Amino acid sequence: MSPRKKSSKNRFRTEEEIYVVISHAHQLMRRIAEQHLRGLGITLVEYNLLVVIDSAPNVTATEIRTMLDASAPSITHIITSLENKGLIDRTMSRTDARRQHVTLSTKGKQVLKAGKKTIGSMAEHLGLPEKWYVETIDRVLDLNTRLQAYYQDQKKNAGRSKH
Repeated sequence: MSPRKKSSKNRFRTEEEIYVVISHAHQLMRRIAEQHLRGLGITLVEYNLLVVIDSAPNVTATEIRTMLDASAPSITHIITSLENKGLIDRTMSRTDARRQHVTLSTKGKQVLKAGKKTIGSMAEHLGLPEKWYVETIDRVLDLNTRLQAYYQDQKKNAGRSKH
């Protein structure tokens, strides 16, 4: 076997292992986060939506749907749940009555702050140095961006093959 083929085979094995490790870490982090967030009266999906709303003040439901690549009914359901819990406020657009802007309520800001502290406690509990944690988050965000681009390309290609 040539060195090149051996290298390629080892690389593939490593990529498989990376995928498995990332998937397993994601599942564990999700379980831990869900457990902590339950104590705040919210789900992980609701927490993620609070983070999006906080990062984009006066965002519309359509913009949220686009950012999260989610269906309109599922976003509407989550927004309604957050509104019923008093965590967000919806206001009609001044320029387009069909559009609603979503912002965090005072209670929503408090719950988000507590949620961030809870989620941040995972890194602290693991004893991760802040520099490592920040670098890792940057790498994960980069990976996420690349995966989103790949996913969008796959959706486009699937759409083209149907026509």
